[in-house]
Amino acid sequence: MSAPDGIVGGSDPESRISVKKNAAGYFGSRGVAITTTDYQSLVNSFADATFGAVSQGYAAVVRESGNDSTTTTLTDSIVQSIALLDNSASSAQVAVDTSQTAIDADTVAVTDASAAATTSNTAISESSTAVLGEAQSLNSQGNIVEGNVASIEDIIVSLDAAIDASSATPVDKDLMKGQTKRISDLLSGTNGISNAASVVKASSGTLTAESDSITTETTSITASLAAIDTGLASVGTQVGLIDTETSELASSTTATRTSIDADVNSLLLHLSELFDESCRSNVVNVPILSTNSDGFYTGPSSGLIAAVQSYLDGIKELTQQVVVVSGASALIPAVISVKVGLESSLVESDVIAAVGAAVDLALKGRAFNSPLKLSELYDIVDATNGVTFSNIEITGPTDRLDSDGNLVPLELEIVTKGSVTIMKAAS
Repeated sequence: MSAPDGIVGGSDPESRISVKKNAAGYFGSRGVAITTTDYQSLVNSFADATFGAVSQGYAAVVRESGNDSTTTTLTDSIVQSIALLDNSASSAQVAVDTSQTAIDADTVAVTDASAAATTSNTAISESSTAVLGEAQSLNSQGNIVEGNVASIEDIIVSLDAAIDASSATPVDKDLMKGQTKRISDLLSGTNGISNAASVVKASSGTLTAESDSITTETTSITASLAAIDTGLASVGTQVGLIDTETSELASSTTATRTSIDADVNSLLLHLSELFDESCRSNVVNVPILSTNSDGFYTGPSSGLIAAVQSYLDGIKELTQQVVVVSGASALIPAVISVKVGLESSLVESDVIAAVGAAVDLALKGRAFNSPLKLSELYDIVDATNGVTFSNIEITGPTDRLDSDGNLVPLELEIVTKGSVTIMKAAS
């Protein structure tokens, strides 16, 4: 049987140092997992042809919920669900507040439009009064015209009678001239027909202008009413948005609540299985780690986790529950500050690089629950060629520092490289 394409994945052969470290524990376990020492020996010697080897593993019997990965995973999920619910509620509140602001603005617009409509109505009323006055003036002028017309008719009758009775004597001619003059006066005098007609025309023009004004005001009222309708429609839209946000919030709340209930039920079920009948914990947590291309710990692949889980399930004690998890969340990134005195005869950058490499080496391959002590760092830094003295501080994570400045992880935690600052000390 041959594999022409070669093997993909896996890990390099186990080193002699690794064999020396793991062999005694592996053979001591007799190939079965009962004690935590058995689990640790078996896990740290595990290698899969496809997914590679475990770089560092640990095993701990759960004595409290804080050390149980399933419990912490479920509680974290519950906390995240609650946070999601809070975020949804906050987002919905922001949306409601925004809609309310828009509604308030629309209400102001409607109020302004209503005020404009009121002003327009007042103007229409005033225009109507003016039109009425002009109409009365026209009526009066009409009366004058009618009177003049009646007078003309009387004069014409008198003129006809005079002409008939006359033999065209000079006196008659004078009389006719007098009557003619009176007609002329009635037509063009101060209160004549012509003047009255002019007044009527002027009044008619004013009436037309007032009519135009009424039309303009009517148009303004129409626009104001349209603005009111638009404002009301906008208010309706905003109310619809509020209803939508409320509906979405209710839906999100229901979904989140369902998720929380499921996590709580799973948590309760897990806790009920956490202890056997003799009240001794039967859950073994097994966090595992791989290494990245720089040689520092990183979370393992899901394939490696599944492979280790299957392997341990086949050799564990029947009453035990084994949970293999990624140890990525157990990594405690050390924050370190190093100041060094340097020999003047050496290149500064070379010495600082050598110090960095020494510190990196101290942060690689560490074990779970193993503190990083300042004395350990001083030993490796001061032993670096070209360093005359050093001043070292571990500054974080602060909640894992003891009173002496050492970095002390919890049982299921492991120290790795966070950030390392190296500089020349001031002279």
